[in-house]
Amino acid sequence: MGSAHIISSFLSCFMLVLLSINFSSSAILEMKDSDRMVKEICSKTQDRVFCMQILAYDPPTKGAALLRSLALFSLDLAQASASETQIAIHARINDTGDPQLREAFAACLAAYGTAVSALRDADKFVASGDYVNLRTQASGAAAQVKRCRTALEFKEEAGRASIGVKNNDLKRTCSIILAISNRLLALN
Repeated sequence: MGSAHIISSFLSCFMLVLLSINFSSSAILEMKDSDRMVKEICSKTQDRVFCMQILAYDPPTKGAALLRSLALFSLDLAQASASETQIAIHARINDTGDPQLREAFAACLAAYGTAVSALRDADKFVASGDYVNLRTQASGAAAQVKRCRTALEFKEEAGRASIGVKNNDLKRTCSIILAISNRLLALN
């Protein structure tokens, strides 16, 4: 009876080791698949390195679920960035005495209001599986960033402001969302 119990314990331990190796291998394969997907998405953006920094996390999902998760994550970042930039632009409007610069910042503020609204709507399209409209909203937000950049382009003081950096970050994040939406559309 003692040796049977030892053999049974040994077999139980051996089975647990095999199961843990199998689950670890499966997790590694899933991670490699998600890494591959993130690299593929980032290769289709305006700034691959920025994209990799943004999307470099250990996702609990794979396939279309991973893409939807990445889209929502990127949209959250874009919304936070756009809202923060809106606040910074509003502060700049109040700080400047130059009427032309104030007008340029007002145009930026209006553009960012539209961008924030578009990004908020985009969340709903991810949830409903409407990836065409997701792409449209992300594209619209990127167009508003360009509108702001154009308004500030010839204003030297505005060019030194952090608004330009924030514009670029939002533009690159919208590029990520566009690449993800294209990938989601390809799966359908």
